Amino acid sequence: MRKTIGPKGVSPMIATVLLIFFAMALGAVIMNWGSSYSKLQEDIEKKQEEAKIKCEKFVAIEMANETATDLCVIQTKKTLKMKLINKGSITIDGIRAVMIGKDYETDFFDLEGIALTANEARQFSQEFDQERLGRISTLEITPKISMNIEGKLYSCSQTLEVKDIKFC
Repeated sequence: MRKTIGPKGVSPMIATVLLIFFAMALGAVIMNWGSSYSKLQEDIEKKQEEAKIKCEKFVAIEMANETATDLCVIQTKKTLKMKLINKGSITIDGIRAVMIGKDYETDFFDLEGIALTANEARQFSQEFDQERLGRISTLEITPKISMNIEGKLYSCSQTLEVKDIKFC
């Protein structure tokens, strides 16, 4: 005697098959996304390594000291004024400046998209919170170069440190 599956037995079986197909499709989507994400991370790490080597070999930044106003603080405007020279052989695309004031209070600013070409000198000005910082005792400047990935910049390990910033 042969038993047939009635209508009540077909519905759960179809639901189970659909659930299995849905789980497999979802797994395929996640695996595809994961592989593209890991490729992107690999590309970023490769570009960071290339940028690190470029920084070590081709980046050099100096503070101009031709006149008294090449590096000074304009007290009335609460502005730091500095003249930087790119002594390296590649373009510096940005800088990070960290100002250290009294009681080791710090403030920083980023200048990006500056395109300071090789052997170029340029004046920069930046306002800061002079009430909180007081007199700037140390200025640390870190150059940044392009990594050629969506406008991302790589901060070089070399830091230019200048002490005892005078008033203009």
